[in-house]
Amino acid sequence: VSFTLPSPCTGTATPPYQACSQGCPADANCDLWAEGTCGAGNMCMWDPSCDIYACTTVGTGAPGAECSTTGCAIGAGCYTTGTGTPATCIAFCDTTHACTTGTCTTGYSTSHPTMGFCQ
Repeated sequence: VSFTLPSPCTGTATPPYQACSQGCPADANCDLWAEGTCGAGNMCMWDPSCDIYACTTVGTGAPGAECSTTGCAIGAGCYTTGTGTPATCIAFCDTTHACTTGTCTTGYSTSHPTMGFCQ
């Protein structure tokens, strides 16, 4: 829920605020491990707030790197794993993309049940 002046919400606002929720975009048809499925300079990542794959700018952070300013390289996403911890790049995995370090843990996504993270 966000509080905003009438736009982008629809309906009648209760001055000075109106409660609304932002809709999720469609699930992107992209590949977490492949370049080019999101266009030049972009990559695919999992958006946990909407449980979808979405396109974002390619970063330079390797798995384990702090990523709030650099973003992550293809094959990893930038996530916070606990309160007060910095966002770090976490490698994606599935049945055909094994972890180079750690173990593949799935069950984070109902839309993409085979997608997991190397932990």
